[in-house]
Amino acid sequence: MKQLFVVILVLLHIVGANAQNKSEMSEIKEITLDFKQKKYLNPEGINKIKRGDFYKLIIKNINLNLYEVSLDKIDSFSGNPLTMPGITSLGAEGLTTILSSCSSLGSIIAGVAQKIDENAENQKDTIAPGNKYKSILLSKIDENKTREKELLGKIENFNTAIKSTADKLKEKSKAIDDFFFQKNAIILNSQLENPACSTWKASVDNCTTLESDLKIITEFRSDIDNISKALKLQFDMYSDIAVKMKDLIEKNEKLKSADEVVRKNHGELEVAIKGIAKNVDASHADSLMSSLISVYNNLNYEYTSLPLQFTKDKATLTIKITPKKSANYLQSYSTNLEFPLKSKWFYGVSSGFYGSWLHDDAYSVSSFIPSSDTVPWYKVVQESPGNMEVGISAMVHGGYKIWDPYLSIQIGFGPAISISKTVRPRLMFGGGVAFGNKHKILITGGFMTGYVDRLSNAYDLSTLYKTQPEKIVVSTLDWNGFISVAYLFSL
Repeated sequence: MKQLFVVILVLLHIVGANAQNKSEMSEIKEITLDFKQKKYLNPEGINKIKRGDFYKLIIKNINLNLYEVSLDKIDSFSGNPLTMPGITSLGAEGLTTILSSCSSLGSIIAGVAQKIDENAENQKDTIAPGNKYKSILLSKIDENKTREKELLGKIENFNTAIKSTADKLKEKSKAIDDFFFQKNAIILNSQLENPACSTWKASVDNCTTLESDLKIITEFRSDIDNISKALKLQFDMYSDIAVKMKDLIEKNEKLKSADEVVRKNHGELEVAIKGIAKNVDASHADSLMSSLISVYNNLNYEYTSLPLQFTKDKATLTIKITPKKSANYLQSYSTNLEFPLKSKWFYGVSSGFYGSWLHDDAYSVSSFIPSSDTVPWYKVVQESPGNMEVGISAMVHGGYKIWDPYLSIQIGFGPAISISKTVRPRLMFGGGVAFGNKHKILITGGFMTGYVDRLSNAYDLSTLYKTQPEKIVVSTLDWNGFISVAYLFSL
């Protein structure tokens, strides 16, 4: 008897431990959603998630530059819409005007040079032939002519330097514009909803990384700085000469006009340099790099959530996918995923009643006095209390729905106790059918084992005893069939 109770306790412990068992975090289950096809790729995997398991959501073919994903306020991917880093035309539009002015000034300088020669000859003609200072005056005229031509040459050289600088700057401005156009094209292409419709990934691969982009911007900044320094050097050289020949500039209207034009062109060129340099300054570089970082970070078109834990009997995962910019006119999506999914297998513990052919035998002792004797004799008599035993059962069942959802087959085992004068513990093993979906009625048949009363080997029914028999029955382990009707609830 003690051994039987130990077995029952062990079984009950196993059942209780199994009901409370939680899966270890050795494996994180995955729920994979294809956003392009709008379907789950592994619905069977959802069914494998059990209470206590960790799982994560993977969304493939989703452009996170366009969409924001949120999971029932548990986990989210947030960010701002991509900005298009612009390139200003500040300064660049003035380069054409500067170049035109430099070309015009070149033609004017040629005319001024001719005018200097004519003025010198006219001055010589005004000197009287007998003037005793004629040689001195002629020398003075030639010296003045030489200085004017020297100054005109400096103006021409500075004008040429300005024109050359403007050409370089125009070329550099185009290179910067092409660079920004290429990067903006990458950002624009990255905002296409369907990655299969775009070659932007290939273009990104060809354009390498942020490191190379920063290197190109740094080279632009260095080149513009060198252009600015070279122009300043040319201006300083011209300014030194212009200061020394200030008297000539003030006396000669043509030289004065040429000086004003070349200085004006220089001033406008400096403005243009500053304007173009602004396109590759720190703020513009930061704007471009910030947008490109988002593009490069989302090259795989995939969203992966942090691990989530399934802690209850049923979970509802709300997935919301919303556009980051309303200007893109994209659709919003929202869905609820409930799991575990419906399964044809079920498990649970039932409670019910049973009837069994395993029962106690009943015996009594009768006495009588023979006619030839005055002392009573005793005899063991078998009673007829019935051929069945009834009791209460609690079985662990596992089953499979053969006609979903109302008919299932099932097997089970578990403890039971008899309803009798002497309560008897029992163990049951069997199988049968179950009717119902969540609320099930189980009909089970099988074998039952337990201790029952049987006639002791010390007595038999055909023997007369002079003394009254005692302890005529003993407990012995036996088995027999049973039928039970029980109730079980399962999800």
